Formats: sequence, structure tokens, C-alpha cells
Amino acid sequence: FTKEASKYDFQALESFQNSLKIFRKSKDKFNEIKLLIYSIPPANRIGKSQLATAQLNLVLLLLERLPISEAKAYAAIDLAELLKYFSSETNLSFAKCPTDDRESQAIDLLNQAVAVAQNLSEYRALSLALGNLGHIYECRHNYEQALKLTKQAQQIAQTKPNAQDSLYLWYWQVGRILKSQNRPLEAIAAYEQAVTTLEKIHTQIVVTNPDLQPDPYDTLESVYRELIALKLGLEEVDSAITYLDALKLAQLRNYFRKDDLALKFHPTKANLLSSDKIQNTAVFWSIVLEERTAIVVYLPNNQTKLKWINFDSQSFKDQITEFRLGLERRSDIIYNRRQAQKLYDLIVRPFVADLESLQVKTLVFVPDSFLCSVPMAALHDGQNFLIEKYAIASTPSLSLTDPFKIKSENLRALAVGLTEDARVDGRRYKALTNIKKEIDQVLMTIPGSKQLLNQDLTRDRLQAELQHSIYPIIHIATHAEFGIAPEDTFLVIGKNEKLTMTDLYSMIQNVSQGINSVDLLLLTACETARGNDHTNLGIASVAVSAGVRSTLASLWSINDAATVTLVTKFYQYWYDYGFSKVEALQKAQQDLITLGKKYAHPYYWAPFILLGNWF
Repeated sequence: FTKEASKYDFQALESFQNSLKIFRKSKDKFNEIKLLIYSIPPANRIGKSQLATAQLNLVLLLLERLPISEAKAYAAIDLAELLKYFSSETNLSFAKCPTDDRESQAIDLLNQAVAVAQNLSEYRALSLALGNLGHIYECRHNYEQALKLTKQAQQIAQTKPNAQDSLYLWYWQVGRILKSQNRPLEAIAAYEQAVTTLEKIHTQIVVTNPDLQPDPYDTLESVYRELIALKLGLEEVDSAITYLDALKLAQLRNYFRKDDLALKFHPTKANLLSSDKIQNTAVFWSIVLEERTAIVVYLPNNQTKLKWINFDSQSFKDQITEFRLGLERRSDIIYNRRQAQKLYDLIVRPFVADLESLQVKTLVFVPDSFLCSVPMAALHDGQNFLIEKYAIASTPSLSLTDPFKIKSENLRALAVGLTEDARVDGRRYKALTNIKKEIDQVLMTIPGSKQLLNQDLTRDRLQAELQHSIYPIIHIATHAEFGIAPEDTFLVIGKNEKLTMTDLYSMIQNVSQGINSVDLLLLTACETARGNDHTNLGIASVAVSAGVRSTLASLWSINDAATVTLVTKFYQYWYDYGFSKVEALQKAQQDLITLGKKYAHPYYWAPFILLGNWF
């Protein structure tokens, strides 16, 4: 990827050079300045620091000669922003500080922008220049001057036309400054104003020069997480979880790049937690912060408890990665439980006395960030795996969890899968040998079900089938591919087609209405529960968000008879014997462990997780 990126940077520089010749011929100084600014980051990335410095010096010279204009004000702001990243393109953030050797240069540029903007009564540029200037004083720890400048920027953004798009930035900056001054209550008020403003505009983030701005989502996430950290510091746990929930909904909107994304909301967390469905159930929230991670547990006696894991996020993530790699290393005949026990001690053991005294039988995890990739069933207390003691479910958000149980009569399944080779986007996907047996087991267990295999499994055929018939159960067994965007994340279907995340979301949302909603979506034979580190959504979480009551999916690919065994047993316990979904999955996983030999290894049973409604 680094080589590929460097190739594009070289091509970009070549294009910029060609464009510069054109603008120089036409004596278009403003566009010449813009192109020079745009070309500095790629020059730095590929190690052409001398070229980058020469271009910077030329921009400074040309900027001095540019007549007073709106364009000059914005060029000065852009260049001051660029100086934050002049020597490095890592850790892009609005709150990043310029290096010491560039700080005075950035102040001079922003003072120029202030003077020009005041002269022209260009209020949007004036707000941006003052706010950015305030940020540099924040970096200098001159909080009095930083607060003064930031509040000036905030007032302009509040009161002047066409300047409001930067308002959330200045609320956020005021919050950071107040936090640094150890004024947490005032800081929280400022952060809450930033969040309220962000919720109104969603991802319409300020972009004066889009090439120099960080990903809008990174800014949004920073605001939420810093507010959540402040709330937890004052032990305002319920409020912190409310904002965590709001962040996850913002993640979904950002993932689909849709501010008006229609999500299937259900009764509030308070209503669900006070219902009889939460009896003998404990809910675990994880909240990953930069310096440490909070584990919040809601217990059946209405108590909420908070414990801290005192590792920074990268160190904790490294431990999670080690745990995951160990789970997937099936070449180890005897599973090494060391890391599973270490994570158990961090996440579960602090609450064991409460769980035992309240006779808790089910644990529901609302995981955050990289903890979404952790199969909690495989944590180990030194004697047993967690699944041997508790039924375990997960959910991306309680407000997206349907609390009602569908009537079990007239359940039928649409079972679809791919049993032949496929080629999509130039990549070959080998036939999955156990899929036909898996589909046959579904048809045998649930009468009245229907199958779509191979060439019959197309986007149009699947959509038509779901529109014309009611299927409370949809069982999909095929390959999946994960990308950053929903259009790059897809299931492989027949005729070498792909079903993208957006396609799946639309199909499910269209059929998930009232009594006809999908009760269970089961996804096997691919890494269907795993999202990327940025969003941690995965196909399964998106399905729950679209209105599916429950999703059973796998965190890693298992093209093995173990999948057929586990899926068959799950359906038997749930459909034939009337167990709840979470109990049916627990018993199916316990049965694999009891089989012994290779199937006792968590590689074969741990990846299967239940998301959403666990009843």
C-alpha cells in the first residue's frame, strides 16, 4: 500500500507541475499559490523535503505580493494549517499543534488573514483565522489568550451569516482549553454544545482546503470521546453511555455517508434494562479512551458499576491482537489459555462476585472500538471458558436492539449460498465444500424453507424473493470481502456478482417492517461479523441497524464441518427445543467443546457471535 501510495504521489506532483506551467503562463497567481500548497504534502511524503521547503518559501513570497482579497485570507489560513503537517502526514487532526520551528510562521500567517478579513468584513475567514490563532496559543499553554481568541471566533460564527459551519470547532476548542484549566463542569458544557452543533450539521465539517483536512469522522469521534472521558471522570456513567450511543449512530451515518440514514430505533436503554427480559442478565459496556478503557456493567439489581483498565489504547489493542491470533492458530493442538485468562481478569473478574450473587446467566456486551473483534465466549477464568458458564450476546447499541420476541409459529427460512468457484473484481473465490450440507440441514430442520444456490443466487432474484414472500429467517452462506467504504464491502453471490453492504442494508430495511421483520439473519463461512478498525461495524452490525432483530455471524472464516455441526445444533436448540437464541448458541458451542479433540479448540466455536435481540 505504501508503494502504491508513493506512485500516486509522484503522479500528483507531475500533474501539479504541468498545471503550474499553465497558470504561470496566464499569470494566475492565486491558483499558482493553491497548486503550490497542494503539492507540498505529497512532496514531503515521498521524501522530497528540499522541494517541499522550496515550494513553501515560494508560496510565502507570492502571498506577500497578492493583493488584499478574500482569496489571500483563505490562502494564509490554508498555509498556516499546512504547517502543522509540514514534516509529517501522520496523526492528522484539527487539534494537532505545529512544530516549534513553524509556530511563529503560522502566527504571522494567521495575523495576516485576520487583518485582511477585517478589512474586507469577510466574517467566515475572520472566524477561522481567529480560531486557528487561538489554537496555537492553546498549544503554547497560554490559555487566557487562547480562550479570548477562541470566544471571538465563536461569537462571529454564532452571529454572522455564512460563518456558522465552524461553530462546533470553537465550542470544542473552548472545551479543551477549559479542561486544561481544570474546569471540568464548564468544559463539559462547551463539549455538549459542540456535540449539539455537530448533530445538527452531522458531517458538514469545515473544509477551506479539502486536501489539508483530516477525515471528518476523526474530528467528530474526538469530540465525543473527550466528552465521554470528562463524564466518566465525574462518574456521570449513564450520561457517558448515552453519548457513546450517539457516537455509534454517528459512526453508522458516517459509514454510509448519509446524514438522513433511517435507523431502526427501539425503546430507550432505560426501558429495556427495566424490563423482565433483563432478569438474570448483566450488560457490559466497554469505552475505549486514549489513556485507559472503562468497563461499565449494569446488573439485574439496577446497580451500575465502573472499573478501569489502565492500559493506553494501543497497548490494550496489542493484547487484543495477541488474543485473536492465538484463537485463530489452530495448529496448536492444545490451546494456550494465557492471554484468554489475562483478558478475563481485566474485563470480567472484577464483577464476578456480583454476577454470582445475583445468579446472572446471560452476559450482553456492547463493545467499543477494537473490542468489537473479541469473541468474549473464549475468555477463560482458569478453569472454564466464559461460554461454559454464561450465555453470551453482543449488540452495537441497545437503542438499536429490538426488545420483543417474535412468535415462533410459521417460521420459515430463505437459505442461500455459493458452492462453486467465483471471480469478482479479478479475485478468485474457491468453492466452499460444506455449504450444500449446511443449507440442506436448514431445509430439514425448518419445514417450508426455500433455497437459492449458485446461479439462482443473484441480486435481483434475492430481492424479488424477499419482496414477494415473508421469511423470518434469512440464512446466507458465502464469502465476504471487507473494505473501508460500504460499496467495497460485499458478499459474493452467483454469476460472479457481489451484494454490497449498501444493497444488503436496503433489502433488509425494505422487508423489516412490523410483524414481517426479519427475526434472524444467519451469516456463515466468512468473516461477516468483523468490521474494519475505523468503524467496527461489519455486515452483522449493519443488518441489526437496518432492522433485523438478531444476527448470528462469524468473526473469521471456517470452511469446516464444525460450522455445519454448530449451525445444525443452534437451529435444533432454538427452533425444535424452544431455547432463546442466546441459550441455543451457548449450548451449540458447549456441544462442540464437549466433542473434544480439535473441536474443543476455540478456533472452531468461538468466532460465532449473536448480535442484537438475544431472546
